[in-house]
This record gives sequence, structure tokens and C-alpha cells, in this order.
Amino acid sequence: MYAAIPITPHILLQRNISTINISIYFRCFCGKLQLLPSIRSIKMLMILSFITPLVVLSTFPHQEPRFLIPLIFPLIYLHGDSVLPNYCNALGTVTTIEEQSNNISKKTCSINFFKIWLIINLFLVGFYGFLHQGGIFSSVRYLHDNIQSAPVNTEFHIVTSNMYTFPKSFLLQRDNYVLSPKHTTKKPVFLYEEGSRDLHLIMHQLKELLEMRRKANNLRNYKFYFFTINNRMEDIENVIPYSGIFFNKTVSFWPHLSTEAMPDLTRYCFFPVSMFYQDCEVVSLCDYGQRIFEMFQLTMYQISLSP
Repeated sequence: MYAAIPITPHILLQRNISTINISIYFRCFCGKLQLLPSIRSIKMLMILSFITPLVVLSTFPHQEPRFLIPLIFPLIYLHGDSVLPNYCNALGTVTTIEEQSNNISKKTCSINFFKIWLIINLFLVGFYGFLHQGGIFSSVRYLHDNIQSAPVNTEFHIVTSNMYTFPKSFLLQRDNYVLSPKHTTKKPVFLYEEGSRDLHLIMHQLKELLEMRRKANNLRNYKFYFFTINNRMEDIENVIPYSGIFFNKTVSFWPHLSTEAMPDLTRYCFFPVSMFYQDCEVVSLCDYGQRIFEMFQLTMYQISLSP
């Protein structure tokens, strides 16, 4: 007689369909449910205030970390004591030596956890507060000064790619309105947000806008600006000969990083790091630092139709 060959999924299925095991699982599940706070408690309210918006935000196709900012308050209420607990006992409270040693070990662990939490938050402050989309404020300030010093009859057409939206309030933006029957103030700034569209499609639309503006029969001057991340400069240089558009690199703003189009840090390398990468362009250490520095920039181009 041969022994039956043990099949793991079959054994697990036999054990789990047993009425005794099912009753044990049900009791464990009910015991876990009893550990949950009351539905009328503040703690349950905070749990729902965290889970419900998180589920709703997870269904959005466009997601950004800043959307999670409203969830910070319920997280602080629920887990703030885990980050920095309060071990101060009331006056007259008697504790055993074992409880004191446990409190000391928990306090040491919480202090280490608090240090890690603090380091992570300092990193995130630097990343999201200065590096991530950091060139927008400097570029808006530059545009504001440029628009303010330009003649009144000048139009500004601003096209953006792979970056956040410019705050219109800083661009002296306003709709057309009538000052008197003979005087009308026209809209000075026109924004075109291209997002992460293909560069060839953007070039096609830029050419259409330039040709449309050149054919317009009015006496207003106009300027076209194109803003994009600097690590797309090589792609732009490959498209320029076929676009019929002249690009004049005007100014760059640092620091700036768009997570939608991360820079390729392996494009350049230096010796001896080049020994581990075969497809990178080998440069000196000084040039490597300069190339990496230029990748984290937002660049403004003044564009016009090629002659």
C-alpha cells in the first residue's frame, strides 16, 4: 500500500471547511470586532474621516501628494501618541519596578521613532517645499516684472509643459472690460497648459498659435514664451529642425523638479562610475555636477516662427 501523496491546497481546504475551525475563526473575528471603538466615539469618527477620503481620492485618475493634506489631522489624533507619547504619571501614582522599566524602554523606542519621523519630515519639507515644482515661484515673479514693464498694448502668450499651473493672480491677468465707450482694456495674458502631452503635438500647436497671431490684423505687440523642464532640452533640440519654430533660451530657474518627468541621472557618468554603466556619456566630475545641476531647472524659451 502506498501512502497518500500530501497536497497542500487540498489539506488547507479540508481544515478550513471543518465546522470546528469555522467556529474558531468566527469567534476570533468577533473578538477583533470588539476591539474597534464605538461607532459614536471620536476615535471612530477620525478613522472614518481618514479612510473615506482616502478611498475616494484613490479612485481619481490624477493623484498628487498635496491631496492628502486634509488627512493629516485625523492621523495626528489617532497616532500622535505613538510618535511622541506622554509618560507623565499623576501625582501619587504608585508603579512597580517592572512597569517603570517597561515605560523606560517604551520611551526610548518612541524617542528613536520620533527622531526618524522628524528626519523624514525635514526631508519632505525640503523636497516638496523647495525642490518639487520649485521654479514656478521664481518664473512667475520674472513674468510679473516683465509684464509690468512692457508697453500697454503687448500680449503675452505663455505655454507650459510638464509643470504645475501658473497662479494667474500674479500675472496681472484680467478679462476684457470697458472703461468708457471709446476705451476698452483687453486681456494681456493668455495661458496654454499642455501638461504631459507629446512634444511633437505641442510643437504643432505652438506653430498654429504663432501663425494665427501673425495673421491677426491689429496693432498689438505680442510675445510667446514656452516653459518646460530642462531635462527635456535634448528632446526639444531634436524636434526644432522640423518644427519651423525658432527657440531662444532666455532664462532658467533653479531648483525645479517635476515628478511627472523625472530626470535621467544615468545619462551622464564619470570615472570610475562609468565602469558600471555602458550606455552613459562619460564626462569629468566637474562637468557631471554641472549637468546634474542643469537637469533640476525650469527653462523659459522665447519662441517665434522661423524666418
